[in-house]
Amino acid sequence: MVTRVTSQNQGLLHFEQKTNLHRRIPQENEDMKKMMPEFQTTRHELLFRENESLYRPMDEEEDMPGASGGGMVMRFRRPETIIYRNHDQEYQLAQRSMFEKKYLVEDTLKIAAWKLGTETKSILGYHCNKATLTTENKRDTVTSKNQITAWFTPDIYSPFGPEAFGGLPGMILALDINEGEVVYLAKSVDDKADLKDLKAPTKGEKISGVEFQKLMEERMKEFQRNGRGPGQRMIRIN
Repeated sequence: MVTRVTSQNQGLLHFEQKTNLHRRIPQENEDMKKMMPEFQTTRHELLFRENESLYRPMDEEEDMPGASGGGMVMRFRRPETIIYRNHDQEYQLAQRSMFEKKYLVEDTLKIAAWKLGTETKSILGYHCNKATLTTENKRDTVTSKNQITAWFTPDIYSPFGPEAFGGLPGMILALDINEGEVVYLAKSVDDKADLKDLKAPTKGEKISGVEFQKLMEERMKEFQRNGRGPGQRMIRIN
């Protein structure tokens, strides 16, 4: 095993994200599991400097494979999300897609109440420390909690990580939400990468984080009334 002893504050990380789709299906909709894959795996890259980062998908936007059941198949279109963060300005700008329309969602960097642990492990040759976090999701009158475990390395002096996670004294190289529901893992690092694309996205209608969340909840309710979710297509198999 290679152990890295030099620190760095810029480069490019490749992440793999694995999502357990079945765990997100309500118990009353168990039959849906027969029409969709259990896991979805996507690849992303994180361009970073000491005080700013850009997280974006590596793959072209395309239909993700589905699973069949009862003569029907469900296929899912992977939404494109690009997240720019600037730690000095405490600023975040995310380019998100909804119904083929792009939005630029402006927000401030959130301060997360991470709890630092004592456990350590090595990822890509970097010495990593453990941190945990509990967050809450509120939808209508229902509140759910997420248990998050992160492994970060002080040897990459940049307070970022996959998606919008960050705020630790070093780069997050692995992250687990709810014990395997969503797992992010850094697969490679390039400390000599070209960072010319590390800038805020520009395509889309500007909207605040609160406004976008409200719009998304309205669309979700609309799709639930129609018996399916956004980005989902039903295809009949003869």
